[in-house]
Amino acid sequence: MLVAQSGKCYPHAIECPSLSGSIANGLFQHQSLFVKLDRLPCFAETKVCGSHVVEDLGLVSFAKTTGGKGLHVVTPLKTERLDWPTAKGFARDVCVAMAADHPDRYLVNMSKKLRDGRIFLDYLRNDRMSTAVAPLSPRARPGATVSMPLTWSQVKRGLDPAKFTIRTVPGLLAKTTAWQDYCDSERSLLAAIKRLGT
Repeated sequence: MLVAQSGKCYPHAIECPSLSGSIANGLFQHQSLFVKLDRLPCFAETKVCGSHVVEDLGLVSFAKTTGGKGLHVVTPLKTERLDWPTAKGFARDVCVAMAADHPDRYLVNMSKKLRDGRIFLDYLRNDRMSTAVAPLSPRARPGATVSMPLTWSQVKRGLDPAKFTIRTVPGLLAKTTAWQDYCDSERSLLAAIKRLGT
């Protein structure tokens, strides 16, 4: 549920990965969490993941394409002294609860054999040195698609991630309001953990 703002581009590479943390007070701390949906669901399903669950816990959610077939639900976090296993455990617990509430729609087991048309909720990238594709990063694949920040109203049936490419995105950015309030939406993960436990 959080994607890091501390993106890093590697020489001679096309894709820009980002970590889920940054340096604060001399410590590498969580700055965001994220959950990847392995393929784009319909609008109603995504709102269950992004809004109804995450925002009920006092967090603010944002959506972006992965540059492939999937979707990232991202949550910016306040800088707090919180160990990485606890943050990852929170992401896991939220995904497990979602899969329990909607077993016909979601699962948290990454085995493709078990999916049977269901959406895999991938929380596993919320480790200290794990990365996710950064917002607006191009992907090293045919068409040079881009990981595109979206407004929630854009996440609906018929959304085609392939239309966001290095050729089309510059023009689209001039018209979008997606993620404008991202940096003002940092919330306490510790408070969300307490809410989840009550």
